[in-house]
Parts: sequence; C-alpha cells; structure tokens
Amino acid sequence: MSRVYSGACVYEFFNGANKYGLVQKNLGGMLDTLKDFQNLKKNLALSPPPETVNDWATDEFTATRRPEMPTQSRNWLGEAVLPECPLDWAVVESRRRC
Repeated sequence: MSRVYSGACVYEFFNGANKYGLVQKNLGGMLDTLKDFQNLKKNLALSPPPETVNDWATDEFTATRRPEMPTQSRNWLGEAVLPECPLDWAVVESRRRC
C-alpha cells in the first residue's frame, strides 16, 4: 500500500442494467468485451507509465520525479498545495492484511 488515497479508473467490470460494464457473459458462458473495454484498453496504452520505481519484493516505491501541476485556469481550478491527508497512516498500515 502506498500513501496515496485514490479511487479506481473502472466503475463496473460486468455489464449490468446501467450499461457501465466492460464485459458481458454470452450464452456460451464466455466473456465478450464491450465498447468501453476497448476504449479503456486504447487509453491505457496511450498513457505514460507511472513515474515511480518499485521493488515488488519490499513494497517500496520511489518517485522518479514529481509531476508538474497544471497552471490554474478556467478549466483547472486545482491548487498546487494539497491539504494534509486526514488519515492516520500508522493506523491504516497496522490494519492492512497482506
């Protein structure tokens, strides 16, 4: 676990009534990929690799460089200075299960 609190990039894997899924089981029991699966695959392939060096054996991650924050504009209202995380990471790490 890294000290980053983030969400996921996929809302729903299996297609349901809301039609947000990436795959759907066909009559033969196999999974058919849907349009959003192909869209996700294409966009992940276009994404730059993460800017971290990781050692899977030790669970240590090191940033190779800090990403640049976009300049504030009408379309980007984020601020470069982020608030402190409200989580107590010592408690989170003590309760994680590997």
